[in-house]
Amino acid sequence: VPVGKKAESIYFLHTSCWSLKMKGKTFSYVIHYADGGKTEIPIAYGDAVADWWAPKDQPNAPVAWKEKNPASEQVVGIYLFTWENPSPAKEIKSLDIVSEGDAMPAIIAITGVERQ
Repeated sequence: VPVGKKAESIYFLHTSCWSLKMKGKTFSYVIHYADGGKTEIPIAYGDAVADWWAPKDQPNAPVAWKEKNPASEQVVGIYLFTWENPSPAKEIKSLDIVSEGDAMPAIIAITGVERQ
């Protein structure tokens, strides 16, 4: 995902599918800086994300939206995860989303607070 901006923080609206049996890292965001450096943001199941079925607040990602699935009685939802950039003076060139195992990350939106 191309970025081309400096950011103090980035907000990720996401969830995951086929991850009910996951432990630890479910997927990662990889931030690529314009200077060639990069940093990985591991997204761990039960901490920064959980499966979209039966959503519950996670320690680092509250439920941002939930609704009854019109195809069943099950409630589904998405989470809001906030990342504070350790290098806010660096331009972010792009970011990657990398899945682990069988989990499928579902990314709804990404936005940030631009460094002034």
